[in-house]
Amino acid sequence: MACVNVIAAETDSDAEFLATSLYRMFMGIITNERGPLCPPAPLPAAYRVPEVYSAVNSMLTCTFERAADTLRSNF
Repeated sequence: MACVNVIAAETDSDAEFLATSLYRMFMGIITNERGPLCPPAPLPAAYRVPEVYSAVNSMLTCTFERAADTLRSNF
């Protein structure tokens, strides 16, 4: 099974900020601190722990977060 996440916004930086909700949700799965999907916010320090960083990013391999125009022109 494959899952593709697409997060589009006005700008690339806005899309990256919106994606923090998804990243934090997967961090909760990895660290066993599950909870509901939260609003976007800066990623916590735990994201920089190499094992957490690697696990989260491997789970989100098929995630695309860019400006809507960029996504439209590239995909």
